[in-house]
Amino acid sequence: MPGKALFSSTACLLLLATGLPGRAMAAPAVHLLLRKGTPVELRLAHTISSASAHPGQHVDFVVVHDLHIHGFTVIRRGSTAIGSVVRVRKNHPLGMPGDVTIQLDSVQLADGRRIGLSAHRRFKGRSRTLRMGVKMLLASAVYWPLAPIFLLSHGRERTVLAGTKMTAYTSEQVSLPTWNLCPSTEGGLTLPQVLQMLPSRVTNYSGRPGDPLDLVFWGTRAEVQAAFTRAGWIVPDRPTPRIIWPLIRRRWHYKKLPMFNLYVFGRPEDLAFVLPNPRLIVERRHHVRIWKTDYELGGIPLWVGSATHDISIEIVLRKLSIFHRINPNVDEERNFIGRDLANHWHPVQEEYLRAANPVFFAKTATGQSYHTDGRILFIDLNRHTPLLVLAATPPPASSADCGMPPMDTAQVDTGSPEQTSAFSRNHPPS
Repeated sequence: MPGKALFSSTACLLLLATGLPGRAMAAPAVHLLLRKGTPVELRLAHTISSASAHPGQHVDFVVVHDLHIHGFTVIRRGSTAIGSVVRVRKNHPLGMPGDVTIQLDSVQLADGRRIGLSAHRRFKGRSRTLRMGVKMLLASAVYWPLAPIFLLSHGRERTVLAGTKMTAYTSEQVSLPTWNLCPSTEGGLTLPQVLQMLPSRVTNYSGRPGDPLDLVFWGTRAEVQAAFTRAGWIVPDRPTPRIIWPLIRRRWHYKKLPMFNLYVFGRPEDLAFVLPNPRLIVERRHHVRIWKTDYELGGIPLWVGSATHDISIEIVLRKLSIFHRINPNVDEERNFIGRDLANHWHPVQEEYLRAANPVFFAKTATGQSYHTDGRILFIDLNRHTPLLVLAATPPPASSADCGMPPMDTAQVDTGSPEQTSAFSRNHPPS
């Protein structure tokens, strides 16, 4: 009919003139309000130190979790937040430590704009004043004129490790149209998406990279502890001055000999277990360090671990230090843990995964070389939630589906986020 044809032509011309899709004419865009003071969880993207940092230095952070408002994602996981160093104090005599103060400035919204953030935190190093005083007392007991020399002792510089968590708050209120945002997805993250957000190696206190993170556990804290305990693993003592007496008394029979702390997410391990050799308790032992991540699957937490096998003791005279030498094929220890837990904790399901940023050849924090196939062993220790939840979790909507600009995807020392993780069911031989 002529009237209907004229109406259709006029409607098409109006849509072309406005540049809006037809669906927008039927349902006007709704605006969401992101209020001032909304918390945003962040992690430091790169290690900084009071020894080298300077005021005004640019500091990158990464958003840990999606921020949702009324069913829409307004700040996306992995987006970049920008901060700066506002104050630095180097370590100095009298045992006084260094410190560095960081403030947050802004974060990227899901529609590509940036919003101001408010957060301010001082990171202070360890004082050595008490150690200096003890040295002065000992020196004065031997030859008192030497005692004042120890007043020149410096405190420890403050290193803020990559992965250190900070919570910032939006410093302004902003309105966001829903047509430019992705709907929130049900079910949370998939395991490959979680692997994208994890670092590939541990570090020491100074931020030097070390052992690979080649284990992921799925289970509650109680389940992880029970699985290792049932397999005969024990919890080592903490490295404190209190261990001096057990070390002197038990010597080469000290089963709970402490391990040095290593760091992931800016903190030392949450759990640690050792399995000593019955004949060579101190020289040869299996050990694993485990950290809880910020992520869950099906409401059950994920843990990341690093395992190595001590095979001998090495004395480094030029450093006046004693280290354990490890088996350079670290995959053997990873696989051993998988088999050992499977033999004692039922049911156990395991998958070998390709890491987002695999490590093949590297050195420990003490300088020992190692090699690996770059895979991660996923171990399901949970006895209540089926493993199918991993495959059933839907992927999030892509930027292209929502009309959003590409997301700024800085990572916490894990490499390119565009590298996708995938399952590999090829188990190595026992």
